[in-house]
Order: sequence, then structure tokens, then C-alpha cells
Amino acid sequence: MRLAAKVSACALAIMVGLFVAPLAVYGQPASPAITVRTIEVRGNSRVDRSTILFYVGLSEGKAYTNVELVERIREDVRTVYGLGFFRDVQVGVEPFEGGLKVIYNVSEKPTINSIQVVGNSNVEMEKIRETMTIKAQTIINEATVKETVRNIRKLYQEKGYYFTRIEAVLKEGSQNTVAVTLRIDEGESVEIETITFRGNDSIKKKDLLSAMETTEWGIFSFITESGIFKEDALQKDLVRIRILYQSRGFLNVQVGQPIVREDRERGKLNISIPISEGFSYRLKEIEIRGGEDVIPPEEIKRKLDLFPGDVLNRTVMIGDVRRITNMFSERGYAFADIRPSTTTDDKKKTVVVRIDINKGRRVYIGKVNLKGNTRTRENVIRREMRVAEGSLYDSQGLSITRSRINRLGYFSTVNVVEKRREGSDDILDIDIELKEQPTGSILGGLGFNSREGAILTGQIRENNLFGRGYQAAIEVRFSDVSKDFIGSIDDPNFLDKNFSLGVDAFFADRDFITFQTRSEGGRVRAGKELANFLIGSVTYELSTSRIFQVDETAPLSFREQENDTLVSSIITPSLVYDSRNRRLMPSKGTFARLVPSFSGGPLGGDVDVISFLAEFRRWYNVGETFRLRLLKKLVWAVRVRGRYVDAFSG
Repeated sequence: MRLAAKVSACALAIMVGLFVAPLAVYGQPASPAITVRTIEVRGNSRVDRSTILFYVGLSEGKAYTNVELVERIREDVRTVYGLGFFRDVQVGVEPFEGGLKVIYNVSEKPTINSIQVVGNSNVEMEKIRETMTIKAQTIINEATVKETVRNIRKLYQEKGYYFTRIEAVLKEGSQNTVAVTLRIDEGESVEIETITFRGNDSIKKKDLLSAMETTEWGIFSFITESGIFKEDALQKDLVRIRILYQSRGFLNVQVGQPIVREDRERGKLNISIPISEGFSYRLKEIEIRGGEDVIPPEEIKRKLDLFPGDVLNRTVMIGDVRRITNMFSERGYAFADIRPSTTTDDKKKTVVVRIDINKGRRVYIGKVNLKGNTRTRENVIRREMRVAEGSLYDSQGLSITRSRINRLGYFSTVNVVEKRREGSDDILDIDIELKEQPTGSILGGLGFNSREGAILTGQIRENNLFGRGYQAAIEVRFSDVSKDFIGSIDDPNFLDKNFSLGVDAFFADRDFITFQTRSEGGRVRAGKELANFLIGSVTYELSTSRIFQVDETAPLSFREQENDTLVSSIITPSLVYDSRNRRLMPSKGTFARLVPSFSGGPLGGDVDVISFLAEFRRWYNVGETFRLRLLKKLVWAVRVRGRYVDAFSG
């Protein structure tokens, strides 16, 4: 209303100026069109004149009829006022050089000279300021102030303070400035007392609650931060409830908006969610249409989890669509469009699922670009790739490539970005975006036990030496009765020939009650990847050991061997399967190995021993396995290990 009144007043002033001013100056009737000779802006100090004129539609040097001029200026007033910078916009018209001078008189809104927040005790000031959209030394804007108030209220609600009140108080100062004070009345934290459902005849309340992020307040809520009302989370929960119903065949379920009842005196909320279930449908038939020349429909159906006669699970159906998409993308059809549709029979409670396949064109991989590897050499990364430039697009190969590069442990992030080449519909360029992370470590430890006394351990390790992927380590261990040293270096892909090569050197002293031993030697090992995650290797060790300073109370066999040097010649083949998502601190995956070992005999040496080692490890993310958000960072590991050793001669 205020703006309309101003525009009307401006229009009236313009009409008077247009008809009266020319008559007073020239003493004759007004011409049909009048030229605007100049446009002035007055009253602006912080907003630049050019900014205002940019939004003004009136043009200097152009002739307007009375009606056109009135309408144009009326629109300009609305536009300039709508910028939000001004309290008032008025227009004046004066005769000028045989035409008109149009003057835009603006009154600027004050500038915010300070922002103060008072009343917050349960939310940190830094968190509040992160949500604020008003800034000091900017022009006050009513919409921005309201947005800031909404953001702060939302922040408090996420912390459980549902009844928090925020008031923005403006105090005008000198030189057209204003001080903003945000007064916060936090109130008490609010607990969700109950969550109820209306219309859930087929699914129990506990099953619905288990699908939701929003929960009722419980005795452990002060630890888990559950039982707190969050509007965004509750809206997402409505989708989760719908998905749960659709996974049980209720394709037409409707989940209404929650009814939230407030109990301000007790600081409680009670939430009621209405549900209209509809019918549960069983799958009658699956129809596959399209793509027959690439994959026969019967082959596709054999790999689907959907099965006629079962209750239709929309989640499974979406998974099957993704599976079909992958089947085509593995064959080069990167943009295959798979669209499922359903036809229901309400009388028989059955549904027919039709899957339309538009395979599109075959796509080839263009350039594969590496970005962000500032330290790691390009060949170290490219040898982990399972796709080749110029080959057919292969989604599985890209997925394996991402996994293999990630498992190197050299990068904190590995993103594979697919980009359609400009001007081509059948070539995809691949950008592998990497972010380097530290790959070296220095570890030290101090311990104590009753046999060895104080124990000092240390390790220096680098998993990407010189950026070439070399793995080098030096480990030492000292105590009152032992001294150990081992140094090793490995090239996991020697000369890019797809096999590994490594060497160790070791030294160990042991002080037993009646004698001492010393061992020293080295190992050479080579390995090759036989399949994804499966590596075969062989290690040869040559070492010497001897017993010395044997006490007279030691057994005769020990005294007879005093100062004799025993040579061990050992060959150890191994087979290792390793699908861990990370070598250090894995959260899922499997590690298994079979390691037979043979010493002496035809290999020479003085020790004739055969041994066999079998080991299996498995890691589970407890939160993902059991769908428990509270335990999403908890990892459960299972390990089984067995070893057999026997002498076959002497």
C-alpha cells in the first residue's frame, strides 16, 4: 500500500508537470511527445548512481507521450524500490532545454554499523554467526534480517530447543546507521515424548520407528542426542516410511504431514503421522522391452532379484534397474536409459512390471586425465587403472580403478568424473581427481613386562618413497633380553612389469636364561597379481644363527652346539586375497592367506623344517550391517589363524 501510494503520487506530479510546465514556459498546448533531455539521481550516498540508472528503463534523448512517460516512471519506481536499498523513492519532473529533466529522489536505508547477539548460552556464538546472513557495513534489508532470524531458530531447533524465540531489535544511530541486536530467549530443551501413527494396520509401530531418524526420548538420549525434534529430519522420515511400505508391496501408500502437538509447560512434543496404506501387490509378470540385440531378455531376467509371485518390493525393483543399467554400461552403453513402470490390478492385487530399455549409442573412453597428483608419479597411478583410452566404456572397470587407486593409500580423496567430449556423442573423457595425503609415519613405543623388563620400539615407514610407490621401513626393538632390527624395501610394480620385488635385511639377539642366540640374514621376494585382489608370491630367505655363552646348567644338546653356526635356506610361496577398503584401519573387506614353507633338504642349509600357515580375517562395519546409526563408526573384525610346523630330518 505504501509503495502504491508513492507511485500514484509520483504519477500525479508527473501529469501536472507535463501539462502545466510547458504551458507556463511556452504559452501553448503540450506536444504529443516530449523528449527526456537528462536524468538525475539525488539523495544517494552509498549506492552508486550507475547502479540505480542500470535498473531505470527511462532513456535520455528519447521522446515519450504523457501516458508512456507516466507508465515508464511508475515501473521504474517499483523496480528501484524493489532493490531493497531505499526507504523511499520519489520522482520529480522539470522543463529542461526544450524537453524534460527527470529527477529520481531516493532516501537510502541505514547501514548496519554493529551486530550484537544476546541471550545465547546453549549454542556457541561461532555457530550462530555461521547462520547469519546480515553483515556489518551493509545496507539493512528486512528480508535478510528475517532470514537470519529463521536460520538461528532452525539452529536451536536442531539442538532440541523447539520453543526458542528470536527478536531482531534495530536502533538508529547517527549518519544514517543502525545497530542490530538479536535477542534470544532459548527456553528449555524439548523432548519428543511420543511418536504415533494412524492407519498403520499392516506394519507395526516399532518397524516404522526403526526406519526413522527421528526417535522418542529415551534414557540414553543425553548420550546419543536422540529424541530431538528436527523438521528436516522428520520430512526425510516421511520418505523413509513411504519407502518401507513400498518395499512391502504397498505401491500407492500415502504418508500425510505430521501433526505436532506442543506442551510448552512440560517441554514435550507429541507427533502423530497419518498413513493411508492402500493395497499390497504381488508381482505377476516382468516385461522387458528394448535392448534385445545386446542382451536377451531372458538373460536379464535371470539376474534380477524380482521374482513373479513375490510381494513387489520397490527397493528391489530400483536395485534391479541399477543392475540392468550396469549390465549395459559394462558393454559400452554408458547412457542407457532404463525406465520401469507398473500396471496394477486392484481386484487381484497383482502388478505387472514393465522395464523399457533405451540402450542409446555405444560410448568409448577418450582421454583419461590425472589431476592433483603433485607428488605421486603418473605411472604409479596409471598401472592401477583397469580401463584404457580408446576402449569401450566399462563402468565396472572404472569402479575397480577407483577402488585400486584408493587402496594405494596415497590419496585422501579419489573422484572419477566422466565428461562427454564437446562435439561428440560417443566419447567420454575421464578426469581422475586426486588429493595427496601424507604416506610416511614415525612410530615409537615404550612398554614393560616381567620377562623382558623395559621395552623400547620404533619404526620409520614410507609407503610412497620418491613418489614412485616404493615401500620402505626400518623397525627396531630393544629390551633387557633382546635386540631386533629389520630394514625392508619393496617395489609393488617392478619396472611397471606387473610384478612386485622386495628385499629385507634383519638382525636379532636373544638372551635366554642359560644361553644367548644371534640370527642375521636377508630375504628376497617376488609376487604377481593373479586376479583382482588375489596375489601370488614367493620368498627366499638365507640366514645364519648361533648359540653362545651357554651356561653349564644348560642341556647337553645346547652345550654341544655352542658357537656352531647354523645356516637356514628357506623358500616360502604364498597366496593372498586382500579386498580391504584400506590397508590401514580397514572398516570392511577380507584378508586371507595360505603360506606353506620349506627349509633345508635340496635347498641346503642345516635346518630341515616344513610348515604351513593359514589365516583369515574379515571386517564388518557394525552400523551398516545392522542399520544402526549410533554404531556407524564401529568396526567388528573376525580373525582365524592356524599354523603347523614339523622337522622332516634330524
